[in-house]
Amino acid sequence: MRASSIARPTHLNDQVYFPGLMTTQDNGDLRIDLSLSPADLRLLLDAVSYQLERWPGGEPYQQEDLHTMQTLLQAAILEANFGSTGGR
Repeated sequence: MRASSIARPTHLNDQVYFPGLMTTQDNGDLRIDLSLSPADLRLLLDAVSYQLERWPGGEPYQQEDLHTMQTLLQAAILEANFGSTGGR
């Protein structure tokens, strides 16, 4: 991600909000939508995979969340690769 393409945060009620990126869901949870290039996806996948390979222990749900994120990033990379070649 290029620094110039990242929205500038604003601070409201001791929370940081990124205009256009952050929304609040009906249940009150924050949702952040990002637009990433295939290279950005690979970088995130490498970071998640690195963390999983060197898992120091901790809460099992954190490791499960990392596995889920790894799977989603792999799927997004496949989608980007096949979607960009028009192979649908």
